[in-house]
Amino acid sequence: MHFRKEAAAEGSGQLLAPYEILAGLALAGAAAYWLRRRYLQGGRIAGAEDGVRVVGKCRLSVKTTIYVIHHRDREIVLAEHEHGVTAIRDDLKP
Repeated sequence: MHFRKEAAAEGSGQLLAPYEILAGLALAGAAAYWLRRRYLQGGRIAGAEDGVRVVGKCRLSVKTTIYVIHHRDREIVLAEHEHGVTAIRDDLKP
C-alpha cells in the first residue's frame, strides 16, 4: 500500500500568512498617516495660503458629515453626503 506524501513547502507557507497580513496593515497605516500629514496639517489644508480652516466637524450618520469652515471673514457650513457636498450656510463674520 502506497501513501501519498505532501511537500513540506506547502505547509510552511501557511505560517507566514498572519505576518503578511500584519505587514500589509502596517503599510496601509503608514500610508494613511503620511497622506494625512501631507494634505491636512493642523486643521488647515496644506498649500491653502488664503486661510481655509476647518473649525469643526460632526458625523451625523455613516454617510453624512457636517463641517464648519472659516475662510477669510466667512463662516461656511457644509454637509458632505453620498450624493456630494451641500452648502448649508455661508455667513460673513463681523
